[in-house]
Amino acid sequence: MLGADRAPARSWPSFGLAVVAGLAGALAFPLVIPGCGATPSLDLAPREAAIFVSAAILFRLCTATQSLRRRALFGLLAGVVHFGVLLYWLDIAMADYGHMPQWQALPALLLLVASCAAFWAALPLVVDLLRRVPALGRPLAFALAVVFLEWLRGTLASGFPWGLWGYSQARNAPLLQLASLGGVYAVSFVIALVGAWGARALSWRGTREGRRAASRCVGLLVTSHLVGAVLLWAHTDDAGPGLRVALLQGNVAQEVKNQDEKFQDAILERYLQLSREATARGVDLIIWPEAAWPGRVLARSTRLEEFAPSVATLIGVSAYDWVDRRLRATNSAFWIEAGGNVTARYDKQHLVPFGEYVPLGRFLPVDKFVTGMVDFSAGDSARPTGPPGVGVLIC
Repeated sequence: MLGADRAPARSWPSFGLAVVAGLAGALAFPLVIPGCGATPSLDLAPREAAIFVSAAILFRLCTATQSLRRRALFGLLAGVVHFGVLLYWLDIAMADYGHMPQWQALPALLLLVASCAAFWAALPLVVDLLRRVPALGRPLAFALAVVFLEWLRGTLASGFPWGLWGYSQARNAPLLQLASLGGVYAVSFVIALVGAWGARALSWRGTREGRRAASRCVGLLVTSHLVGAVLLWAHTDDAGPGLRVALLQGNVAQEVKNQDEKFQDAILERYLQLSREATARGVDLIIWPEAAWPGRVLARSTRLEEFAPSVATLIGVSAYDWVDRRLRATNSAFWIEAGGNVTARYDKQHLVPFGEYVPLGRFLPVDKFVTGMVDFSAGDSARPTGPPGVGVLIC
């Protein structure tokens, strides 16, 4: 008779499964292949479902009747494949745009991939530790372990939350609404638990435990989407006045943007023209992208040169100031009222390591992936910007 918590041992090809888990997880995210156009691959397919396949396989690998060392190695392999596919473009960014020699760029990319994959390698250990909590089954322990390690990777550890499972559901509006209750980690938790119960249902198919796992898997998937649909309806059924917002994208080539002071007039004119077109369509708010304003601007500026928009405009700016005789640069957003007065500013708080600053920069023989004057400094306030109270997110 089967135990209530462990699947029967099978001769699963663990190596191949680890590769499939990593690849399936990566394909759940938008993936642009060089030379194949700007449209992400599988964009017309329900690629979001692939993350559940990845979660199911990882659960099977993490809870297999193998040594902890072997399970960790398979988790590491899956993570290397997953993050290798997701982050391949960083080699292009570093070598082509950051002007790093390839002998530095490729090892740096591999180091980043390995550091992210290490959190997948830790999954079996965290699951085993959580299993010591009374009445905590393996599926729930797996889901909690996924959320804990994602949080750890995105905050305390590398500060690089790229590829969190919940992000894969960006186009799945109902399931995405769970983020309003528990952030992206709530979505990741549901994905992990559905995947775990799905894997258990397949392992125990034909048994009472298998049918129970299948019903839990389907029940959670349906319930989470129904709850999300209700939240979506509640959020959109607001009788208050709305804003017509224009999101501008000038599509400035990266090699031009990296020399924005040289091409300042051309970049500025492109966005000014887009702003004029948006204003003519009767919008209430115009938003420019991150660091869209060419060059660098004094953080205490009350106006941006001769910029006097007809409607409120939120602009991404590379700002600077002098603090205690030291240059302080920030990745900022300026709120500019109609007429041109800068009335509020937000400074990005969570900086990208090696992109906006170099951890242990005094000791590591590498520069930032993105060229710049100095390392950025982090902001210290998440206070909404502008009279409407706009929360700003900067990539």
